[in-house]
Amino acid sequence: MVPIWVFEWSLPQISLENNFVMHSAYANFRRGLLCTYFIFGCHLLQAQGSFYLGEKITKFEVQQGFLFPHHADMSHLYSGYQSLEFKSLKTLKGVTHHVGSPVKMGIHAGYYHFNSNYLGNGVALGLAFGFPLNKFSERFYSNFNFTYGLGYISRPFDVVKNPMNRAIGSHINGYAQISLELGKKFSDRWSMGMKLGMSHFSNGNAKAPNLGVNLPFASVTLNRSIYFLRENKGLSKLKSDSIDKRWFISSRFGYKSVDVDDPRKLVVFVFEGGHAWNIKQHVWKTSVSVHSDPIYRFEKFQKMEDFSLANGIEGAAAVGYERKFDDWKLCLDLGLYLFAPAKGYKTAYFERLGVSRKLTEHLEAQVKLRANKAVADVVEWGLVYSW
Repeated sequence: MVPIWVFEWSLPQISLENNFVMHSAYANFRRGLLCTYFIFGCHLLQAQGSFYLGEKITKFEVQQGFLFPHHADMSHLYSGYQSLEFKSLKTLKGVTHHVGSPVKMGIHAGYYHFNSNYLGNGVALGLAFGFPLNKFSERFYSNFNFTYGLGYISRPFDVVKNPMNRAIGSHINGYAQISLELGKKFSDRWSMGMKLGMSHFSNGNAKAPNLGVNLPFASVTLNRSIYFLRENKGLSKLKSDSIDKRWFISSRFGYKSVDVDDPRKLVVFVFEGGHAWNIKQHVWKTSVSVHSDPIYRFEKFQKMEDFSLANGIEGAAAVGYERKFDDWKLCLDLGLYLFAPAKGYKTAYFERLGVSRKLTEHLEAQVKLRANKAVADVVEWGLVYSW
């Protein structure tokens, strides 16, 4: 016969025996629950390397600074300025500046009132990076901050409407900011800091004039922190001491102008190849490159000569360093021209500063500003393929 279980729901008779049975069952359930919590806690302690305590910081900043007239044609532009800035940064998974100091990355937005009829107002938007420095105590902190992005200036140079702005000739420009911050935490959520730094607007020689706008400043920041627990995927790779060696090739192009009274645009092409060593969050590179630059064939108001290898190609060798931030990288190159069609147009060496964004395992998008002795030459846009 198949046994049949019948459940009958009714109000039980209250007795000492029933009370004893119910109490024993509840005690066993409680012990089982505590045991489960204990096992789960031990599991978390064993797996703590797979998680990290992240921090998201929202920063509000009030700036006071001045426009630094670094060229004689800019002396009449000297003025004080005020700025309001906003930053939102988050801890990057496994990316540290030194032991126990996670690097933060996020967005930067700012509004700048130049107090000048020749410059008007400015706006900036970009990627913000925060590098923790040494901690003086649990309440005091110090950071090195860097921003790289785009800027807008409302009143650029115009030969008819605004001829006195000889600093910058375009509405859309590149934007960069560096600063040092020292602050104090008032609670786990709130902190306040003081900053000294400099902001810079430049169009990378895309449209003349391009003397650039330099803005030294001091500021006060009010910061709000939110902490969260986040899974740290890929931490084991970052901790590995192995070196990932790769070859790479890159193709980039850019536009440049030379003078305000000649509206022609010059197109520059760059082809680069080299070798990279990836070590944890750092990339070291060596490369050689060729640049097709029409500047050597340029004469104001004259027809440009036809291109040839003798009058249009320059070659260079460079060493570079890149710092990884998840899928982003900050890039710095120092290079030396090996040959050029003529001397006197550029310095013997150059610098590149830019950012790179990983698209696939082998492909990156890249933008770099090339300068000769701090004078902007061209902004290079392109792709990098590595294997």
